[in-house]
Amino acid sequence: EIYTLSLHDALPISKAPLEPWLVFYAVEHPSVLALLLDANASPNGSDTVQPPLIIAGVRGQPESMQMLLNAGARCDLDWPEEEAAYPAWSRLSMMLDQHGVVMDQWHAECLHLLVQRDEQLHSKTSTAVENLERLLCSMCVQGSPTGIKTLLNVGISPDAVPTGFDVPPLVLACTDQSSHHLECVKVLLHGGANPALVLHGCRFKTVIGFAAHVTQQNGDNSFVRLMVEALQRGHERSEERRVGKECRSRWS
Repeated sequence: EIYTLSLHDALPISKAPLEPWLVFYAVEHPSVLALLLDANASPNGSDTVQPPLIIAGVRGQPESMQMLLNAGARCDLDWPEEEAAYPAWSRLSMMLDQHGVVMDQWHAECLHLLVQRDEQLHSKTSTAVENLERLLCSMCVQGSPTGIKTLLNVGISPDAVPTGFDVPPLVLACTDQSSHHLECVKVLLHGGANPALVLHGCRFKTVIGFAAHVTQQNGDNSFVRLMVEALQRGHERSEERRVGKECRSRWS
C-alpha cells in the first residue's frame, strides 16, 4: 500500500514514459496498473515489446486484461517481427503453446475475453471466413493447437485450402517443425479433418499418402497411425449409421 501511494505521487512529476511500466505491472499488480492507466499510460504498451494484453494473458491475469480492454487496448495490433498481423487472441494462443502453459480457468478466461472482441470470428461473410481459413493454416504452420481449436470451434473447415496455400491444414501440421505438430494433427482430426482428402497438384495423391512420406523421411509413424485410427473411426460411425438406418426401415 505504501509503495502504491508513493508511485501515485511520483507519476505526475515523472518524465519517464509510462508504457514500459505497464508491461511489468499489467501482469500481477492490477492496483498499480489502474494508477498507470489513470495517469494516461497507453494500454497498448510499447512498440518494442509484447503488448500488455498478451503478457497479462500469458500470466493468466483476466482482471488486468479486462482493465486494459476497458481502457481501450487494441486487439488488432501488428507485431513488427511478423510478416502478417494476428488477432490478439491468436497471438496469445501461440504464446501459451510456445511456453507450454497449462490451460487453467484463468488462462481460458483471458483467451475468452479476447475471442469475444474479435468480430471476424463471429462473422459469416465470405471475406471473414476466408481470412479465418488463412489464419487456421497459419496456426498449423506456427504449431498452435490452442489457436486451431478456437477456429474449429467457430465452424472453420479443417480441410479448407484458402488463397495463398496449396495444401490443407493437415499437411501443414505434418510439416510444422515445432514440438506441437503432433498435437495439431490430433486437434484437426478430432475436428473432422479428412486424412483421405485428395491433394491436387501434388505428387502425393492424399493427405495420408503425404503423411506416409513424412514417416519415410523421419522414421516416425505417429502421423500415419493417427490418420489410420481416424479413418477407422469414421468407417465405424458410417457402419453404425447404415445399420441403424436398416433397423429403422424394418420397423417402419
